[in-house]
Amino acid sequence: MEAIREYLNNLFISLPETPEVLRAKAELLEMMEDKYEELIQEGKTEKEAIGTVISEFGNLEELAEELGIDIYLKKETKDSGTNKEESGSEPKNSEPAGAEKTRTVYCWGLEEARDYISYAWKHAEYIAIAVFLCICAPYVDCIMDGACAQGYISPMISNIIGTSGLFVMVAVAVSLFCVASGLKKRYGKLSRYCVLMDEKAGRYVGQKQAKDSQRRLTMRIVGISLCILSVVPSSVNYFSDLFLEEIVDSSVLPIAGVGVLFLVLSASVGNRYEELDKAVKNAGKVQGKTFQGAVWESAPKKGMSPAVILILVFIGFLVIGGNLLASLFFGASIKYEKISSVNEYNYADIRSLSVDMDAGDVEIRKSENPEDEQLRVEYSGASNRKPTVSCSGGRLQIKEPGRFHWFSFDLSFLRRSHWDRKLIIWVPEGLKDLDVQIDSDAGSVICADIYMKNLTMDVDAGQLEVDSCTVTGEASLDVDAGSADINNTFIGVLKGDVDMGDINCRLTSGTLAGYSMDLDVDMGDITINGENKGGSYKQTATSDQSGSGQPQRIQLEVDMGNIEIEAPVQ
Repeated sequence: MEAIREYLNNLFISLPETPEVLRAKAELLEMMEDKYEELIQEGKTEKEAIGTVISEFGNLEELAEELGIDIYLKKETKDSGTNKEESGSEPKNSEPAGAEKTRTVYCWGLEEARDYISYAWKHAEYIAIAVFLCICAPYVDCIMDGACAQGYISPMISNIIGTSGLFVMVAVAVSLFCVASGLKKRYGKLSRYCVLMDEKAGRYVGQKQAKDSQRRLTMRIVGISLCILSVVPSSVNYFSDLFLEEIVDSSVLPIAGVGVLFLVLSASVGNRYEELDKAVKNAGKVQGKTFQGAVWESAPKKGMSPAVILILVFIGFLVIGGNLLASLFFGASIKYEKISSVNEYNYADIRSLSVDMDAGDVEIRKSENPEDEQLRVEYSGASNRKPTVSCSGGRLQIKEPGRFHWFSFDLSFLRRSHWDRKLIIWVPEGLKDLDVQIDSDAGSVICADIYMKNLTMDVDAGQLEVDSCTVTGEASLDVDAGSADINNTFIGVLKGDVDMGDINCRLTSGTLAGYSMDLDVDMGDITINGENKGGSYKQTATSDQSGSGQPQRIQLEVDMGNIEIEAPVQ
């Protein structure tokens, strides 16, 4: 019931407190309470009843005449329009006359508020620990080098332990990044939603935010101090033992890593609180629109626990270690020759292109010969990794074979030749409106001089590059670790999500004002034409430069990294 009263207060917040308005407010509250009690008696839960009540009584414009306050509501609308005319500004989210925008208002109780605060800290902890492991990954290798230099261990043991330690720490870090990304999918970009909290939930969030603010300040002080003091041990290192000397010299990594851990933890939790604050404010700005009451999903979906991830990483390490030892001592590794192959297909039968690569480079380019009538697929690399190519139903699918041969002592994936693979797809100039989907685990992915309808690029670790292309529909770019570069490319709708890395957009078509933007960075900066915009930026297009009746839209999100956009001003 507190959520209903709070919502009603938001509806009437801009109206004068005249006797007529107060009477109408009391009548509406009574109707909402009666409906709420009726729904409870029908067996609805409290949150379901609140959502239904808000959905039925949320549009004050429809109820104004019945309540006798239509004159106040019209006056408020008129005054708002007069103020905008006098200021010479237009509303950012202007809509055609007669159009109504539907907003969903999510009702949060104490349980949802506690779930969100718990999520904020869990997400921050996973990200912070993963960053710490990435910073400390070379530490084991450095220590092993010192032990080898002092003669404590052999070079082979040093290489095995040092490389294995680096691999395990990076693998755990990547797993934690993935877990954090999975947690965030439940809430997404919360600041884009409307959240209405009842009195208990609001009080709980306020108390936690005040308490966590002090904790975050302490973390920032400790983190900055550790980063500054991390160089002290190495500067006063007087050990003559090479092993101890290397331990102290390399201690800058774990010390600075702990400092960065505290800084990342503090910043990430702060960002989650800011998103919730924006969502709560959004619920108070939707007066005069059409509402749909809803209840946020109760319990978050449980992801894979860190303990299970560590166990899986350990099992993988044992498998790789067993193969490595077998190869070193028994020479049982299998050798594969390097090959090159070319396949050609009639492009008239192709409407979509799907590429699934394990590791290696993928390039999609326009055919060098303008008169070429065949789509050509070129592969160079190890023969056992040659992808299969199939074409049916207008879809050309390119996919690599299975990745592992368990316990076969096949160490091809540890050799440089396994990674030194390239797939080039030459697309004829006459092939238009092509749907392209690329999925790569590791390596660079390049699209150049291609005309496409839709583009989807998903890379776990590597570089994305879209150069001089035309995408009439939507381009979706997803990178776990790496960067995404978009140069001289026309895209109707650009969506990008990078967990750790940068997004660089250099636009040469149209003007900056012609783009609608929604940009967000958790840890990093947004820069537009050299001007720093902070961690969040929104812009509504003032002109249609696409010629399709809809302005071009850019929606980018980065967890750790920067967003940089360059576009002509005029």
